Amino acid sequence: MSAVVERGPTPRPTFLWIEALAARGGLVLVGSGLFVFLTLPLATMLVRSLEDRAGAFVGFANFVQYFASPAFGRSAWNTIAFAGLTTAITVPSKRN
Repeated sequence: MSAVVERGPTPRPTFLWIEALAARGGLVLVGSGLFVFLTLPLATMLVRSLEDRAGAFVGFANFVQYFASPAFGRSAWNTIAFAGLTTAITVPSKRN
């Protein structure tokens, strides 16, 4: 005995076009959201890092001052220690 499988009607090309348009619209929304909520704040922070407290442009003087301070050495050491310990804890050791 053989079974016959009935298939429903095939989708019209207009439905595929609508789905493609919706997918592209979703990508545009996600891209716009990433731009607004990630790129713009990061650009604002970069611009502010090149200014003094009054808002006058000072260039990289803030970075030079920070890299010359003892606080940079402490924060760099804390970052390296944290990364090393996190790696040691999370990466499994190879056992024979």
